[in-house]
Amino acid sequence: MIDLGKIQAQFKEWFDKNLSRGVQEDRFCNAMGIGEEAGEILHMVRVDFQGIREGLDKEKVRDEIMDGVGDVIIYAMNLCSLYGINIEDAIAKTASKVLKRDWVNNPGSAHLEGDDNG
Repeated sequence: MIDLGKIQAQFKEWFDKNLSRGVQEDRFCNAMGIGEEAGEILHMVRVDFQGIREGLDKEKVRDEIMDGVGDVIIYAMNLCSLYGINIEDAIAKTASKVLKRDWVNNPGSAHLEGDDNG
């Protein structure tokens, strides 16, 4: 099993050594990186869905999406580190809330299920 906490610490060390420019700028750049990579994923899904790129095989689409997802996770790990958040805790907390939601039986309010304030 993969140890996300350990990988998060490794990326924090790598990021601090190679790219850090100060906490506020680093937070901004990592948040922007998440958006940029998510946009690249969306682009590949759209191209695949619309079939608008001749010769683009499914393996290339899969590889590009996998690369983009990996980049989003790395940016998210760095952003979490900058805010003192453990990535495993963030995933566990959110997964716990989402898994309590029942969209089939409660389509109008499922988004509130499992939320502490809902």
